[in-house]
Amino acid sequence: MVKNAKMFLILAVILLIACFVFVSVMSLEMDESVLNPTFTPVPTSSNIKPTPKPIVIEEGVTITASKAPGFYNSGFLLELFCSNEEYRILYTITSHEAFECDENTKVAKTGEEYVYSGGVMPDIDNLDQGSYFYEESIRIPDKPYSAKDPVRITIIRAIAVNEKNECVTDVYTFTYIIGERTLYGKYFVSICIDEESLYGYEEGIFIKGKTFDDERKRNPERSVNSHFPRNYLQKGIEWEREAHIQIFDIMGNLVVDQKVGLRINGGASRHFSVKSLKIYARKKYGKGKIEFEIFEGLEDNYGRPIKEFDKLIFRNSGNDFTGIMFKDVFLHRLAREMGLDWQEGTPCTVYINGKYYSLMNIRESMDGDYIESRYCIPSEFVDMVGITYESKGFIYTSSYGSETAVSKFEEDMSMLVNTDWSVHDISEMEEVIDVNNFIEYMAYQIYIRNTDWPHNNVLAWRYRGIPSKSFEGRNGKWRFLIKDMDYRNVFVDYFDNTLRDVLGNRMTKGPCLGEVLNSCLDNQEFRERFLSYLLGFCNRITPELVDALLFEMRNDWRTDIGIFWKYHGGDESEWLWRIEQLKTFARLRGDYIRKFVDEFIASLE
Repeated sequence: MVKNAKMFLILAVILLIACFVFVSVMSLEMDESVLNPTFTPVPTSSNIKPTPKPIVIEEGVTITASKAPGFYNSGFLLELFCSNEEYRILYTITSHEAFECDENTKVAKTGEEYVYSGGVMPDIDNLDQGSYFYEESIRIPDKPYSAKDPVRITIIRAIAVNEKNECVTDVYTFTYIIGERTLYGKYFVSICIDEESLYGYEEGIFIKGKTFDDERKRNPERSVNSHFPRNYLQKGIEWEREAHIQIFDIMGNLVVDQKVGLRINGGASRHFSVKSLKIYARKKYGKGKIEFEIFEGLEDNYGRPIKEFDKLIFRNSGNDFTGIMFKDVFLHRLAREMGLDWQEGTPCTVYINGKYYSLMNIRESMDGDYIESRYCIPSEFVDMVGITYESKGFIYTSSYGSETAVSKFEEDMSMLVNTDWSVHDISEMEEVIDVNNFIEYMAYQIYIRNTDWPHNNVLAWRYRGIPSKSFEGRNGKWRFLIKDMDYRNVFVDYFDNTLRDVLGNRMTKGPCLGEVLNSCLDNQEFRERFLSYLLGFCNRITPELVDALLFEMRNDWRTDIGIFWKYHGGDESEWLWRIEQLKTFARLRGDYIRKFVDEFIASLE
């Protein structure tokens, strides 16, 4: 009996302790809900937060809003509706009160502020961290949040959830811009992306991140320079992040609305605070194409309009950032007038997660898809070679297609360099390069005074399929594409002897195109054709043509650049002065080119 009584006493004590712990825990939970009014417990019978459920898409279940995404003059109350009334709507809201960061702004592990915070996906596991069940109308505020910025943007991201807390729809993104559409130019672009995709230590594509720290640990003695590894310098699909893009045309119509993959684009300009972006349409995101005629009037080589794209680049203007902001587009359009292959561009204003990002230029992507859209050559038969800078210097790399393209290109260029063309016929050149294309390409770059080339910014392509004389470009010969002509002194220093400089350029690890041209000029027929074409620009690139192009572009960019100056500096007087420099170049360059050609001919005697 005594033994049983002791056992009963022990059990009673254990029960009393358990009750005390339970009451204490419940008391703490009650205190949290009182002290933190935003705290919302998960609505389950046990009141314990469940783990996130996978997306189980149910066909026919949709979410709609009482107002379509777009521009509005004032704020309003927004209602959300699910086509299946038994399901609940879970949403997040991104709406910044100020552009500037403050003491509450999150900071990445490598020190970067979460400038473009927000954009997070609704998550049933984060009801106390920004995700909400829709129960009443959502206030869309109308007060502009910055003296710089005339609009305020609110982004709602929503999904439907069933009784098992499973997501039964994809994420819907609704973007509302309170302000006047007329304050912006041709295109207004809103990009919504989870902030961790931009600033997360391992995955963030806007920061130095883990890539930087790992390299410092591996090589603590390595000096930190512009080529030191960082997250934002990385390339490839593993550095592509899911985002949602919405593009509004000049009338405020929503013309593009889809999920895309987003990567950082460009070379040295990746270090800028405003980085160039590249978006990818893929079926895994929903749509495999961007189906809209972004570039009005753009046609392929057979006169058919180009109305869809696999990729688009939102370019920061590279070396022209904070300058004219359209120099590269201008020089491509000038090249179009000269009959060269060219890359179209058009201005837009980009916001990321509701905050102003920059004036940017929407550009075609110069890769196999570009060749397919222009030449109607399937991209799987296209090889492309470009140049990148590594520790060894400027080297040729495969930018599209087969990895063997580089060795083939270097082999063919070496043959051109090492052949004595004074005794070999030009037809032998034609076996490896399209001679007309090479002459036009080299002459144009020399005339416009592109000094960030030919040791850099080279892009060559060839068709890898069965040769055909019936279609342009299907002959297996190397052809060249102009690119990145935004260096500050391009089309400015009219007095520079670029012909001499290019012929002496040996900065590429491998056969430099300056060497190739120098060798080919030993052939009399090639020399006569090249010099004639170069001199022809003196009469074709006229002040009248340049003035007309610049007048059109100045008008197209003027609206967007006014807002850009408020955030990134600059003013109209400096902008117009830089445009006048281009006009001066057009007036004076021809006389200098004639002089340089005369000097070159004299050097042969």
